[in-house]
This record gives sequence, C-alpha cells and structure tokens, in this order.
Amino acid sequence: MKNSFKVLALAAIPLSLAGCVDVGDLMDQPQSQEKPIYVQNSLSLGGQSQAVSVQRSGGAYPDQVEVCLFNSRGWDKQFSVENYPAKRAAAGSTACTNVNAAAYTFHFQAAGFLGAMEHKGSHVINLTNLEGGKVTVSWGTD
Repeated sequence: MKNSFKVLALAAIPLSLAGCVDVGDLMDQPQSQEKPIYVQNSLSLGGQSQAVSVQRSGGAYPDQVEVCLFNSRGWDKQFSVENYPAKRAAAGSTACTNVNAAAYTFHFQAAGFLGAMEHKGSHVINLTNLEGGKVTVSWGTD
C-alpha cells in the first residue's frame, strides 16, 4: 500500500505543474496601466457647448474628486449634485466641491430675470477612477 501511494504522489507532480504560468511572462507585463476616464469633453448648458477639463491629480483630497465650475463672465452660475450643497460662482470666479468618485447627476443653473436661478441643464458625469483628480466645467456664456 505504501508503494502505490508513492507512485500516485509522484504521478501527480507533473499534472500540478502543467497549469503553471511562466513567471517571466508576468514580469514582462506593464504593472501600472492608467484607468479609463469617463468624463466628457463638453456639456450642453443653456443650448451652448461648455468646455470640461479633467486632471488626474490636483484635487484637494486624494480619495475624492474635486469638481469645479468656472464662470468666466456674465451672470452668476451654480451647480448642484445629489447630497452635496449647491455651489455658486460669480463672474470671473470658480466654485468647487469634493465628491466621492462615482457617477452623479449634476444640475446647472444660471441667473436670469431679477437674478433668479434658472435651470440650464442636467448631466450625468461619471467620476469613476479620478480619485485625487479635478474636473472643471468652464461656463462662458449666459
């Protein structure tokens, strides 16, 4: 019985090694691949296309994404995102908030008649893979 067990054990060794991958192949693979960015290059707000810039770094916190609205001119503009307070930017200023990296619906408003904020568009922006990064919407038209 002891001899038959030794034969079975020796026969199993080549079978267990047959499924192994050569370590040299694994070492040749690039280890750090950048994750994809899902943020669009522009948004339509109030019927006009507004530029969106994305940076992989430069955010205020390494585990969140800093989202900013730059109002280059005109009336006040603001954005809001679920469960975060609205951020308002006067002409020539920037307003930012920090959010977790996920997909959110952003709502954009601009001051209209007598300064009342009017809805100008809503967009889902997917911030996945941008932890520590920064996304800026540059809104230059009224």
